[in-house]
Amino acid sequence: MTKIETEKALNQLVEKGLGSYLDALIAVREFQSEIIKRSRRALKGKLDNLLEAMGISVDRTEIEIKDYLSEELDDWGWVGITFKKEPMECYFGLYFKRQDSKCVAKVTASMWAGKASQRNFLLKHCNNVPLDSDHDGNEIGLSDSISKEEINNFEAKLQELIDKWIEVWESIGGIKKLLK
Repeated sequence: MTKIETEKALNQLVEKGLGSYLDALIAVREFQSEIIKRSRRALKGKLDNLLEAMGISVDRTEIEIKDYLSEELDDWGWVGITFKKEPMECYFGLYFKRQDSKCVAKVTASMWAGKASQRNFLLKHCNNVPLDSDHDGNEIGLSDSISKEEINNFEAKLQELIDKWIEVWESIGGIKKLLK
């Protein structure tokens, strides 16, 4: 594409965006809000069991669940919720990744370990439980692809992934084993 063609395409983009920018922004924020609400409902139904499996004996009111949105967009994005209980950070929601010029959406439940050795210990136990997992850095994510036709099953899919994490944590014996 020549410089003139590129400039023309960008001008057309700005012209189209001028009339629909606010509507698009509102739609994105409403979408994010709805995914966060659904993530919270899914976790609420499983939080006590997850905390017990992780060996965390705190009142559920002591766990601060925060909204989590990708700050930078590149070839991936994230919308959901998170909570932290040393040495783990836990994320639940919808993950997007661009693959072959298509946007692939996955329901995701992931755990981020503070140290590589903790991640490796956790990953070893993940291999003992049948699941679709991947890891990036110290994060291990369990995920399941979801299409727009399946989006109304988002909460159920997220709860299934949380159940798999409960299995993993039960097989480990909780965070205390991770810290050894």
